[in-house]
Amino acid sequence: MQKLLSEAQHSRARDSSVLVESAIREWIALVSQNLSPTTVRGYMGWIDLKIVPALGMLPLADVTAAHLDRLYRDLTVQGSAPASVRQVHAIIRRFFNQGMKWGWVESNPALLASPPKVTPARVVAPTVEQLISILEEAKAVHPQWGAFFMLGALTGMRRGELCALHWDDCGDTGVMVTKSVIYTPAGGTREAPTKTHQARYVALDSVGQAIIEGRKDETTRKVRRNEPAMGPTS
Repeated sequence: MQKLLSEAQHSRARDSSVLVESAIREWIALVSQNLSPTTVRGYMGWIDLKIVPALGMLPLADVTAAHLDRLYRDLTVQGSAPASVRQVHAIIRRFFNQGMKWGWVESNPALLASPPKVTPARVVAPTVEQLISILEEAKAVHPQWGAFFMLGALTGMRRGELCALHWDDCGDTGVMVTKSVIYTPAGGTREAPTKTHQARYVALDSVGQAIIEGRKDETTRKVRRNEPAMGPTS
């Protein structure tokens, strides 16, 4: 019993010397393989610019909810939006959860901290007149843009999801949304799972079906004329 107690005390003493900076970098290396490049880049930005400068030199076991609340207050004073501060809070909470699994801390101080509340943003949809104007302007640039914006207005699909549609995703009565196009500076443009990582079927009315059929016919004609199948992109 004495030997076990001695080993436990030695382990706690050893683990309590782990600093936040080295621990959080080990954590982000672990979780990066399961996150999108965009998410990892966002996490690293907060870690390098805010979390490490404020907490990096503290022993992991010494961090308290008071330390975190001071960090959240400073971020707010510096102009960070409540949603951004809560993102920092989420990173720290996940990090300390892993620290508990690794035996570096016995509790998660983020669970006792008080990040600012986020007031849901009020979404104001365009009026019918505004939507018609948007669609006319888009179509004047290129017919494909007109189709793009019209499908977005009809379905509420995210722009990355619209860009990722293939012809075999389009059925007689709707489209199957299984992926999204994302862009990262390191990897360029590529297809990835949807934001929710779930596929869904989006039904289309006669207007939406006509848009799909119109784009398909136009693409077929261009292929036959050996013209580029796609219009201009930005």
